[in-house]
Amino acid sequence: MEDKRSNAEREQTETNGIERESVVSESVAYLPAEDKAEITRMVLEDLPMETKVRIASETAEQLPPEERDKLVRGLQALSPQERKEIVGLLLPEQRTTNWIWLIIVGSFSFVMILSVVALCAAVLWQASGEIQILLTVVTTIAGLLAGFISGRASTGNTPA
Repeated sequence: MEDKRSNAEREQTETNGIERESVVSESVAYLPAEDKAEITRMVLEDLPMETKVRIASETAEQLPPEERDKLVRGLQALSPQERKEIVGLLLPEQRTTNWIWLIIVGSFSFVMILSVVALCAAVLWQASGEIQILLTVVTTIAGLLAGFISGRASTGNTPA
């Protein structure tokens, strides 16, 4: 009995949602362009910044090429401070960049460990030709990891 009631309530809620959406769509369709723009501005004011960025990106993708060129020229005319603010909105969050960085450094660390093990094995078995190649691989990866770590440290960012 409870399942039937909850299903009926769920269907009613979905129906109400669809009805509200169609009523809003039909109501807005008859408004003049200025009023539509004002309603859109008011709705966008209350949205979180991530949603605003997503909507702006999707809208920019749908623009015809000449309008996109106008948008680019408008962005180029912004002050450096305004550009920094826009770039800050479009960049991934710090948590995401930290995760990417950890994956890259972890992968190279794994390769470094395997290379050191292979180098040690080659030294123990006295394989003269492979030692030079493995030594090159180990030093290259060590330098690469040092560059990643020092580059990350020099920016002042630490993984969260």
